[in-house]
Amino acid sequence: MKGSTRLFNLVTIILVIGCQTAMAQGNAEKLKIGVIEFEERSPIGMANASKILPEILAEALVKVGVYEVTERLLIGKILEEQELALSGIIAPSNAAAIGKIYGLDAIVIGTFMKVGDSITISMRLVDTSTGKVRTASTLKLGDINTLEAQLEIAGYELSGFSREQMKIIKEDALKDKFRAGVSVGPGIGIVSEYIQGSSLSPVVGIFFSSKAIYFDLLAMLPFAIPPLSLEHSVASISAGTGVYLGRYFGLGAGFNYFVIEATQDADPVKVYGEFAGIYLNARIRPTVRMAIDIGIGGSLGTVSKTWNPDYTQYDDDRLFNQFPIAPMILSFEYYFDDNWGIKAFFLFRGSDGVRTVGTGEPDTNWLSGFATGLLVSYSFAF
Repeated sequence: MKGSTRLFNLVTIILVIGCQTAMAQGNAEKLKIGVIEFEERSPIGMANASKILPEILAEALVKVGVYEVTERLLIGKILEEQELALSGIIAPSNAAAIGKIYGLDAIVIGTFMKVGDSITISMRLVDTSTGKVRTASTLKLGDINTLEAQLEIAGYELSGFSREQMKIIKEDALKDKFRAGVSVGPGIGIVSEYIQGSSLSPVVGIFFSSKAIYFDLLAMLPFAIPPLSLEHSVASISAGTGVYLGRYFGLGAGFNYFVIEATQDADPVKVYGEFAGIYLNARIRPTVRMAIDIGIGGSLGTVSKTWNPDYTQYDDDRLFNQFPIAPMILSFEYYFDDNWGIKAFFLFRGSDGVRTVGTGEPDTNWLSGFATGLLVSYSFAF
């Protein structure tokens, strides 16, 4: 049910935008509206609230852009020129008459009051030609500090959009912007063959995205950080790019280079692994603040060297070796506000190779490694 409702909202928005575009192309004018002072039915703890509320609402209506909002009407001037009582000015019929006098297609009237800890603000957009209410919005809030955000909601509702549609429109506006940023944090590399070991290393990343494309580069630097063993290290660099195919999905490709080094003093064992691979990337973006990347692909080449204590080397140059197991990349990012967020990632590389250097019967060998980390991200949009 929620899916069909969201689809209906999306179709409605597309139709509204299409209609607005057609109107603009046909040089059709927007409806001209005005906002008059609101009636105070009981104090809400804000001085001059009857003037401040409509001012904030008018600014919200301008940002939505559906109507042409004229200069706000001063109630004192209206009372003086039209000799209307305050209680009568909010009646739709009187509001319609005032709108006609000032050359408006519609006029916004409103009332506000406080009962207990709850503040209620009621607003109506009245058609000046019929005196009928075109749209309406009622806000209930307990914290007056949220007033501006709540009146933004009212601006959308008076413009004919639901709150769900407002959310979609605002998300689309953010997605249209070009965003770039950096990520930094610790990462853990794990060697899983020959020697069980791990290392702590710094990770840095850069990224950018727009309405149509995205790019992400992530590098685990080959510098081990205490207290984990300094005898093991995992370094990698991954770069991927793609295009958005819709509101929630993107598809792309990337390249990964992965290096493993591990030693162990107890036994004369040293392992070195070098991987290069390509992968297909799918990006899922449930909301404007969240993105999930899944990448799977194949090996462009693998070199595995072992001193145990004799030197042996295993090579593999088969494209799509162990497909789709190696490489595998997973990442998740979430932004708490317009700038700061977190990013978690997991990278697995593994491949088998045929011995090309060393003594004994020809055989194969499997080598794999992991890298994971949690990063802090900072981005900006323009």
